[in-house]
Amino acid sequence: MQESLGHRLRVMRAERGLSLREAARRAGVVKETISDIERGHTHPYDVTLAKLARAYDVPVEELFKEPVPLDESSRGAVAERGADPLDGWIDRALSEGDFALKFERAKSSQELADELHRAKIAESDERHQVWDARRKNDAPPAEILEARRDRAVSNAQLTAAAFLAVERWRGHDVSGMDPRDIVADVLRNQRELLAGGREGGPTAQAGESA
Repeated sequence: MQESLGHRLRVMRAERGLSLREAARRAGVVKETISDIERGHTHPYDVTLAKLARAYDVPVEELFKEPVPLDESSRGAVAERGADPLDGWIDRALSEGDFALKFERAKSSQELADELHRAKIAESDERHQVWDARRKNDAPPAEILEARRDRAVSNAQLTAAAFLAVERWRGHDVSGMDPRDIVADVLRNQRELLAGGREGGPTAQAGESA
């Protein structure tokens, strides 16, 4: 469970575009604490979990929520045909704005990785504002749903871009990093939202990449 919690916290931080330093400032802990938890080196005390939950604006139980796994038949379809188990949403996140291509290019330098990350922060913020305006102005439900879906796709791209920027900054080999895996994780956690269900999932916010 320790590694699972660390992965979950890392995803949440990346979805919000936060550096370790900024996340630590929000939570009121030192950045080394968050780093150790994310890497599975330590398990946090309950009080630390409560601070992290407040920093990420989620209930404590959300920190332990597992992503929805693909069933075996879906895994087989993906392996054999490259099928999209989320009815096109993964493919949309990869193709929209040539994201997959830009992601591959950004692997080559920290400058390009940071540039992609900043662009996705700005785009995510813009889409959140569109959704919020439609919701507050009582726009037709179909328009609100469209804005929510746009925001979900943007969040998935932002998370992938944040991971790339952070991992490259840490000096890790990113040559094998696949954006499909990252956007799929994010979108699976927002499956209900994409289907038109209740509002859920975190909203990406601006922050540093490292």
